[in-house]
Amino acid sequence: MKTRILVLIKEIVVGLITELYGLGYTVCYTFIVYWNLLPKGGTFYAVKKVLESGKPVINIYKRMK
Repeated sequence: MKTRILVLIKEIVVGLITELYGLGYTVCYTFIVYWNLLPKGGTFYAVKKVLESGKPVINIYKRMK
């Protein structure tokens, strides 16, 4: 199960990076997260800080379903 999830995450992230690179985005400054949008916890805090710094955030939560 864990291996399947990791493979799926890798496919999604590689696909996103390829897509973004093709559109001219600088991928190394993009924050990719798996976040259920609940306004609490470590991921919420990290996303908040990244957005405050002006960097883009891509949430793969919906793509994993």
